Amino acid sequence: MGAMHRLFVALDTPPAVNDRLVGPAKILWAGVEAEPKLQRLRDQVTAALDALGLEPEHRKFAPHITLARFKRGAPAARTADFLASHALFHTEPFAVTQFHLYSSHLRPEGALHRIEASYPLIGGED
Repeated sequence: MGAMHRLFVALDTPPAVNDRLVGPAKILWAGVEAEPKLQRLRDQVTAALDALGLEPEHRKFAPHITLARFKRGAPAARTADFLASHALFHTEPFAVTQFHLYSSHLRPEGALHRIEASYPLIGGED
């Protein structure tokens, strides 16, 4: 991949859980404000995967930050209280200076996540 420029992102959606409303909440996440540079970064990653003959992700691109994972699911009442009390959550833009490629190995005691590669983002406006 070519040089990628630093991103400034802001969390702009209230925390949410799961991407489907079935069963207990297992993932707590916050969405990231739409940013053209973030989409370009995703496009560069997809192009690099394609060049290597690897299948890219087919789900809709939904930039977010995972805040927590719950092995057995979070209790519904506590989850609802947390989401209600953080419904107006928002951050000011902050710099993202690198990103990491992780692998996940599922185990009975919980997933093991390992950084496989790190990619610095250079300063600049493009």
